[in-house]
Amino acid sequence: MVQRTETPDALEKAAVEKIKSGEGFVESVEYKNAKPIFRAMTAVPVVMEKCVMCHPHYESAPEGAAIGAIGYSVPIQ
Repeated sequence: MVQRTETPDALEKAAVEKIKSGEGFVESVEYKNAKPIFRAMTAVPVVMEKCVMCHPHYESAPEGAAIGAIGYSVPIQ
């Protein structure tokens, strides 16, 4: 498992708020060094009771609730 060490940027912060409010996917096209990059974040939901075997701190989260997010950055060519 890869864990981030840097601070979330503006897109990530905004996406987390949208995911917390029920959106499952947030996307944006940004530019880095004048080149377009597709960025997205996908909600990671509780999908089954077995999830809490390894993540007991989510024991009270209802099935389907977003408990995390995965971010993607893909150069557009």
